[in-house]
Amino acid sequence: MDRAKTILVVGTSQRRRDATVAVLAQAGHDVHGHDLRGHDLRGSAGDALARVEAERPPLVVLDGEPGDAEAAALIAAIKARLPDTFILLIAAAASEDGAAEVDALLLDPIDPQELTILVRSLLRMQQVETELRLSEERLQLARESAGLAMLDWLVPTGGLVHSPNFLELFDIPAPPAGQPLTAPDVLERLHPDDLAALVGDFSNGARASESFEKEFRILRRNGSVRWIAARGRFFPGPAGEPERMLALAFDVTQRKTAEHANATLAAVVNSSTDAILSVDGGGNITSWNAGAEALFGLSATQSVGQPLAAVFSDTPDDERETYRRRIAQGEAHEFETRQERPDGRSVDVWVTSAPIRDRAGRIMGASLFVRDMSAHRQREDHVRFLMRELTHRSKNLLAVIQAMARQSLAKDIAPDEFVRRFSSRLAGLAGSHDLLSSVQYKGVSLRDLIASQLSHYEELFGDRILLRGEDLTVRPEAAQNIGVALHELSTNAAKYGALSNDTGQVTISWVLSEGEPAQFDLDWQESGGPPVIEPTRRGFGSIVMNRIAGQAMNGRSSIRFDPAGVHWTLSVPANAAVSTLPPAE
Repeated sequence: MDRAKTILVVGTSQRRRDATVAVLAQAGHDVHGHDLRGHDLRGSAGDALARVEAERPPLVVLDGEPGDAEAAALIAAIKARLPDTFILLIAAAASEDGAAEVDALLLDPIDPQELTILVRSLLRMQQVETELRLSEERLQLARESAGLAMLDWLVPTGGLVHSPNFLELFDIPAPPAGQPLTAPDVLERLHPDDLAALVGDFSNGARASESFEKEFRILRRNGSVRWIAARGRFFPGPAGEPERMLALAFDVTQRKTAEHANATLAAVVNSSTDAILSVDGGGNITSWNAGAEALFGLSATQSVGQPLAAVFSDTPDDERETYRRRIAQGEAHEFETRQERPDGRSVDVWVTSAPIRDRAGRIMGASLFVRDMSAHRQREDHVRFLMRELTHRSKNLLAVIQAMARQSLAKDIAPDEFVRRFSSRLAGLAGSHDLLSSVQYKGVSLRDLIASQLSHYEELFGDRILLRGEDLTVRPEAAQNIGVALHELSTNAAKYGALSNDTGQVTISWVLSEGEPAQFDLDWQESGGPPVIEPTRRGFGSIVMNRIAGQAMNGRSSIRFDPAGVHWTLSVPANAAVSTLPPAE
C-alpha cells in the first residue's frame, strides 16, 4: 500500500466525512472512510483503531468534536500505538482540551483548498519525521560501530563526561590532572555567529526534554573553522526537569564544503542557458540540463542513458574519435560542429569537454559545455553582408551623385541655383539612409520609403516617377529589404535605365490582395529610357533584386531586363511585409 497517499477518514458526521473523502480523492490521495456513528470505542472506534493498526496510514482525518470522549479515546489510542501517524481533527468548534493531542485542527465548514494544503503539509511533515527517526536509528548504529565523539552533560551539577576523541574534535586542551571539562571550555570553541542561537536552542530543548539535531561551526585554536554535527537528547528527571543531555558529535566540514560546492555548481548548471551535460566512461549521457533541452530539442528523459553519439549524430566520425581519444588521455577538447534538431532546424554549436575523475584520479567520464553559435554565425553572416553592401553602396552612391549633378547641369539654371538644388538632393540622399535606420524601431509609410530612396529625384515625382497604390505601413524588416532593392533599382535606372536620360519614366505600383494567405505585390516598371541590354555578369545588386529581397520575406522577387525597360517584381506574404500600424503622416 502506498503510504505516501493512503489516508483514513474516520467520523460520525457522514456529511463531513463524505465531503472530506471527496476533496482528498480529487487531490489524488488514496482515501478510505470509516463510520463511527452509534458505536463506542469497543465497536466502530475499535474497528477504526484496528484498521489504523493494519494499514498504518501516515494520516488519519478524524471527524468529531474536541470534547467527544469516543474521539478523544481513539486519538489517545492511535498516538500510543502508532506515534508516527499524524491526526487531523475536523470539528465545528475549537477546544484546547480536545485538540491537545492532535497534529492539526480544521474547523467546519471545510474549505476544500485549505483542507488540501493542510493535508499535503501534514503528509510532508510526517514523512520528514519518519525519515528523522530512521536517521537517528542509523546514527545510533554508526555510533556503536564507528566510535563517534560523545558528550554526557549532567545538568544539575554541570558535570561533563566525554569520550577521549571529544577534546580532539573540538580542539580543546586537556584539563589539568584531576580537573573536569567544563561547559565554558566547550562554549569557548563555538563560532561567535552561531553561539547565541545554539545556546538558545539547547536551553529550549532542555526545558522540553526533547531530542535535537544541530549543525554549527567551531573555531579551532589556529583560527580555522570546522563544521560539527551534533545529535542527542535531553532526559528529564523525576520532577520533569532536564537531568541529563547525551549527544554524539562528528566533523562534517568536508560534507558541508562539498554541499556548498555542489549547490553552487547546481545553481550554475540549472540556470545556464548553455547546454551542460555529462557522459560516463562508456559515452552514455548521465546528466542533461535545461539549456541542453532548449538547444537540442530533447528532454532529459529522452537523452539520459542514450549514447552521446546519438545526440552528435552529424559530427564526423574522425572528430568523434579524436574526442574519445583526448578524453581517455585526460585532456580537455574543443570543437565546433553543426547539429540537426528533431524539428529539422540546424544549429551551429561550440563544444568544450573535460574529463571527470574519481578520487583516485581515474577517468570516469566527461563533462561537456555546449553553446549555440547560430546567432553568432548569423551575426557574422550579417556583418559580411553589410560590408559587401557598404562597399557596393559606396560605389553606387558616387554614381547617384554623378547622375544628380548631370541632371542638375542639364537644366538651364544659374550656378547658385545649381548649387542649391544639388545640395538639396544630397540632403535627400542622406535622409533616405536615416529613414532606413529608423525603421528598426517602428513601421514606415511605403510612400515615404520610396520617397527616401528616390529623394534625389524629387522633381521627377508625378511626372517621370509615378506611384500607383494606396499608402501602406511597412514592417521594419520589410522596409529594410525593400529599401535596399529600391536603392539598387534607382541606381541602375540612373546609370543605365529610364532615369539616365531626360524622357524615361518609372512606374512603381503595389497592391495588397485578399485571400488565404493575403499577398503583397510591388512592381517597378521602367519605360522611355535607352534600350535595355541584359548584363552578362550578375553583380551584387542583381542578386539583391533578383533573389535576396523576396527570400528575406518568405516570398520571391525577380528582375527582367526587357529591351523597353527594366521590370522588377516582388511578391511576398502580406504579414511579412505590411504592419497593422497606420501609415506615418
